[in-house]
Amino acid sequence: MLHLPHLIQVVKEEQETDSFLYHHVEFHLTPRSLSQLEQVQQGGYPLHLPPDCHHDLRAYLRSGRGCGGGLTFVTYYGGEGGSEALLRSYLGEDGEMIHQVCDRCLTNPTLALSLNRAHHWLIQQVLQHQQPSPFPPTRRLEAIAWGGAVLIIMVYSVIHLATGHPFSVITLLSLGIMLWGVQRLLIWGLKRFPLFA
Repeated sequence: MLHLPHLIQVVKEEQETDSFLYHHVEFHLTPRSLSQLEQVQQGGYPLHLPPDCHHDLRAYLRSGRGCGGGLTFVTYYGGEGGSEALLRSYLGEDGEMIHQVCDRCLTNPTLALSLNRAHHWLIQQVLQHQQPSPFPPTRRLEAIAWGGAVLIIMVYSVIHLATGHPFSVITLLSLGIMLWGVQRLLIWGLKRFPLFA
């Protein structure tokens, strides 16, 4: 997990009504932080957002999506002598995407590629942090398992009826036990092989 407290900033303007007008999100990268981001990306680790940054990002996304009607992300890059905006992405409410690259960034293709990867990864991390899942992972797993178990039992029941066998109390009881057993088996399989979940 990466902890870079000054990496992400939400640019906002205080209004007379003690509320804020949110403009855009800035990513401030240095050669050192860019190198750290590349290591984190390769390791598959998430980005840790400080609580105040998390709060500002959530407010930015809830506030009508910024003053331009969409989300804007700007990446600054530089060292101790100062930094400049090199990348800008705009995500419109209607699905429009605009990605701008400063021509000074393109003079160094290796740096441009690294900055682009970091920029888009940071946007992904910000958006993932702000969109809570409708179901916690365990609930999702149970829902998938129950759905699969019901589907399997329904197919079995249709085949059972198609062959002309009537349902008895013992058959119904067996189907209930099978439903529970298949559901438990699916949960075990989905936990063991999360790729399919």
